[in-house]
Amino acid sequence: CERKRHLTDDGKAYAVDRIGDFMGRWMGRKEPLVRLYNRKRVQFRDTLVHEIPDVEAAQVVKLQGELLHYGFRSIGDHIRRFNRHTDLEAERLVAAGKPFRPLRLLFRPPARFLHKDFWQGFYRKGVPGLAVAVFWGLYEFLACLKHYELLRIRTKTKPQEETLKEGKAYAGAIH
Repeated sequence: CERKRHLTDDGKAYAVDRIGDFMGRWMGRKEPLVRLYNRKRVQFRDTLVHEIPDVEAAQVVKLQGELLHYGFRSIGDHIRRFNRHTDLEAERLVAAGKPFRPLRLLFRPPARFLHKDFWQGFYRKGVPGLAVAVFWGLYEFLACLKHYELLRIRTKTKPQEETLKEGKAYAGAIH
């Protein structure tokens, strides 16, 4: 059994291929994600969205099989999560001192759409595939636009560094 064979290895973490569903269709290609790790030997990267174990690729053991990720609940839920994640992405860009680039706003959304739809083959998934590709283009557009908005707010009100770290700058500045 593969699990038993790896019990005595020197891996700090273990990755398995994940494939996600959207509107009843399995989307995209399999992506290896670290899902098991030694909590005494692995730290997490300090990120606002999707924390991941901070482990070198050489210390990750790839397991066979697939993890079926049933992440889709509804279009409304998907939009709510994208809205929250784009808020956090914009805050990350501001906290990192990244300048707003109009060309990024212009070119990155269609590039992401084309990458998902054609390069990753979502066009073969019908309406669900088209929706995912459009959502990823929208994600890029919203993240860039919110980044621009936060920078404008910051130049007017200068939010505190702690507020940015807590993920509240965007919501607090708007409401």
